[in-house]
Amino acid sequence: MQKQHEIMIHYLDGSQGVCISTGNNAAWNCKCERELPLIGYSDEIGSKRESSKIECPNCKRIYRVVAPGLKKVPTHVEQLKE
Repeated sequence: MQKQHEIMIHYLDGSQGVCISTGNNAAWNCKCERELPLIGYSDEIGSKRESSKIECPNCKRIYRVVAPGLKKVPTHVEQLKE
């Protein structure tokens, strides 16, 4: 059975929040307060893979679910500058 874990999300403005991870995925609410959550799978913070970036369809903020490697257990979610 999969278990949900709370992990932190780090925004560019220095604020933080809490999100949920299950397996190698995470779900969180965007800083713009979009009603539906964003969902993504994990990758390394410095990864060049565009496919592991998640863009909010409302405000275009970009995030990555961070882990020690591609599709590993997430440690946190990071808002990216790009």
